[in-house]
Amino acid sequence: MPRRFRFPYTLNSPIRLPESRQPGAWGCLDRFSYVFNAGLPLVQNLYECQRNPFLSADGHAVDLTGGGGSGGTEGRMGPHTPVAFSLPSQPPGDVDAAGLTTIMLLRRLEAAHNDALRLFRHAAPVTAPTVQQGALFGATSALTLSCATAPSLARRALLAYARAKHLMPLAAKHCLQPLGEVGAGGPLAFDGRRLEDDLASALR
Repeated sequence: MPRRFRFPYTLNSPIRLPESRQPGAWGCLDRFSYVFNAGLPLVQNLYECQRNPFLSADGHAVDLTGGGGSGGTEGRMGPHTPVAFSLPSQPPGDVDAAGLTTIMLLRRLEAAHNDALRLFRHAAPVTAPTVQQGALFGATSALTLSCATAPSLARRALLAYARAKHLMPLAAKHCLQPLGEVGAGGPLAFDGRRLEDDLASALR
């Protein structure tokens, strides 16, 4: 029978908070669990050449029981997951498998982020005459991130883009559909130059 990892404490801590704070805490836990479950299969080896024991047999899903099962609900990160999986731990001279999951996941996401920035940096420049390349690419080299990067520095250097917040209001503002045809289902056109200018200004 495969060895199964057991720990005494779980992530059900939001129930210990005042009732007014519980919705936000549960939302934070839901977001953390979603990213953890989606990202951990990227970490096929947990320590050096040792296979990640917290993946399903096919390596495509999370199984925190350590049994290498099918990756069902029981083995996924969630409220009943032992808290050890969310506490980074790498004691000298020892291998804490549960504590390594968050560390290795952060390193994998860090590498993916930095690789994407390098590709973006060396991509063909934007040719639209209304977009200032400096506003999109910056005058210096792309910022690389790690677990030690100060959050304030990351917020200043990275774009925070949300389609509904940044693009959709500008699309409505610069729509060129004749007034009499609004809502009639006719073809739409947009003032692309002004839309790009406003979008670049909003993201600077």
